[in-house]
Amino acid sequence: MQESIETLLRTLIKFHQRLETVLESQAGSIGQRLQHRLTDAYADQMALQLDDKTASTLLQSLRFPTMTHRGEEIAEAHKRTFEWAFRAPENGYRPWSDFVEWLQTGGQLNWINGKDGS
Repeated sequence: MQESIETLLRTLIKFHQRLETVLESQAGSIGQRLQHRLTDAYADQMALQLDDKTASTLLQSLRFPTMTHRGEEIAEAHKRTFEWAFRAPENGYRPWSDFVEWLQTGGQLNWINGKDGS
């Protein structure tokens, strides 16, 4: 019995030593992969910042002194603008779909077209 316990202990010690060796060799490899991923992530972040800076510079170059004038000249919308869309269709006549129902059911797309300001 004593002999089988000693054999088992020797086997466990050898296994433990092999496991330590494998883990030590893998740790270096894992460290290198982690370093590469961190470097790649940093490079990606720097590219995004550069893109933001480029976009900002581009947008700034498109500015001109009177660019907000048109928006400032548009009259305030009438109180009842778009009110028709929220009314239920009358007497079964449905020239348009029920917009409120569409909002409540989460429909995918509701196309509204017409003449601006009419």
